[in-house]
Amino acid sequence: MIRLLAADLIVASPGIALAHPSLSAAADAGVEIVGDIELFCREAQAPIIAITGSNGKSTVTTRWARWRKPLELTSAWAAISACRR
Repeated sequence: MIRLLAADLIVASPGIALAHPSLSAAADAGVEIVGDIELFCREAQAPIIAITGSNGKSTVTTRWARWRKPLELTSAWAAISACRR
């Protein structure tokens, strides 16, 4: 807990509630708490298109690949897949 209170920034996992006692104590101590997406958006140097949600990601990603070509846009891809239970 002492380490959290001394931190400049905490990047909290989306699975941890901000109301968790450790995070709540850190926030009360003035520590900035962000999520991974927030950190990524702050640090990214290029425009971002995020394709998220439960349905249709593959379809939209495939269509985007086709749409960008006539516009001569370059892009990089990152895929994060959901955990399967």
